[in-house]
Amino acid sequence: MPQCDLYDGTGDPGEHVYQFETNMLLLQVSDAVMCRAFPTTLRKATRAWFKSLQPRSILSFNQLSDLFQKHFVSSHSQRKNSASLLNVVQEKNESLACYLGRFNVATLEINNLDESVKYTAFLRSLRPTSKFAFSVNKSLLDLKDVKTPHDDPLVITIKAGNFKNKEALIIEDLEDEELVKLLRTYVDVFAWTTADMPGIDPEIITHRLNADPSKKPVKQKKRTFGPERQEKIKEEVD
Repeated sequence: MPQCDLYDGTGDPGEHVYQFETNMLLLQVSDAVMCRAFPTTLRKATRAWFKSLQPRSILSFNQLSDLFQKHFVSSHSQRKNSASLLNVVQEKNESLACYLGRFNVATLEINNLDESVKYTAFLRSLRPTSKFAFSVNKSLLDLKDVKTPHDDPLVITIKAGNFKNKEALIIEDLEDEELVKLLRTYVDVFAWTTADMPGIDPEIITHRLNADPSKKPVKQKKRTFGPERQEKIKEEVD
């Protein structure tokens, strides 16, 4: 059977029940077996409580777990609220990584934590001398150039040599028909051949024969054929 920590009444009874149920589900045991196995995870005051139950008074494990948690309700750990995050402050010599780890653990103990509250509490708990705190604390004037999310096409600026900077739109999801229509509309803009690209550095692209210019042309000897082959060649040419 999977190991389960013994409970003596000093911890959260709900956590103990959850751990026990998880282990039992792995074994796929019946409800009756769960009721019989549960007291093996108890000790001291909790086991004494179990022994005090009336024989045949428990009909299901749900009933047993409810009685158990109600009896030890004073041991329930209290869920923290968002205000408790203000107590999680960065220590004098604590690194940002260590503080962030402690802060994240603290947020897990709060149900339905608002992201804006989490962000504010995080910034307020940083050391005033923290470079990170300085970099993220911006005024409205600092944020005047920040753009809000939008679905407009991406615009980039193209810088080419000494020519004027040009802006270009990046369109990613055009249908085939729309793309063909766009190309036809701006057919005079695109460079379809090397002749359409004057001023291109030959180091980038050039059109030439794939031959060594240092080699002289070779004059081939005239080939002669027999009369019959000559006739066949003449028929094919004509």
